[in-house]
Amino acid sequence: MQNGAYSLAFLSTVSGLVLLMISKPGSSLYPSLGTVLLLVAVLLAGIGKGIEWLGYVKEGALDSDDTDDHR
Repeated sequence: MQNGAYSLAFLSTVSGLVLLMISKPGSSLYPSLGTVLLLVAVLLAGIGKGIEWLGYVKEGALDSDDTDDHR
């Protein structure tokens, strides 16, 4: 796990699965919260991927100085 978004996504996934496992038939709070936490985990993983992608773009922009030497 390279950035905080992945760590939070992992914790959200585990918490959501625990809530889904302990929910009893007929209760509406735990399954709803568990489902929301799983959706939040997907969102956080997407944010983490975006952060990584922006890091790669930044590294690529820094490497573009090599092309100016060929002029």
